[in-house]
Amino acid sequence: MNLKIKFGDLLKEKGTFIVTPCNQEKVDVVIESSSTQTNYKYIFYVSANQSYMQMQASLNSMLIIIKDKVKSEDIQNPSLLMPLLGCGVGGLKKEKVFLLIKSIFQKADFDLDVIIYFDDKKDYYEFYSKKIKF
Repeated sequence: MNLKIKFGDLLKEKGTFIVTPCNQEKVDVVIESSSTQTNYKYIFYVSANQSYMQMQASLNSMLIIIKDKVKSEDIQNPSLLMPLLGCGVGGLKKEKVFLLIKSIFQKADFDLDVIIYFDDKKDYYEFYSKKIKF
């Protein structure tokens, strides 16, 4: 797994899978094929209102789904674009969510680029300056 952070609008980036938070209480991970977007193939909808344990379960589910899609469709150079889920309305701590994402996706036994997007420049620079090992 290759982990990066970026500043920008993840919906404008190119990738295989993107994650968008939804504000429903539902904790299920929902994946859809993108029929209208050409810059990504699949989109995950994940509840932003979760506890850390629920977020861990959602991330594990995403990893299983991604592995299945990559294997069954022989996807080359897959990438996952995502925000720090649950850190806005969900109230979770950014650093803790980052470390959770890193720990889950490090378990991947296939090549996967994971790119975490920040839509706020101040948050991006503050986080980057902490020099958390990527």
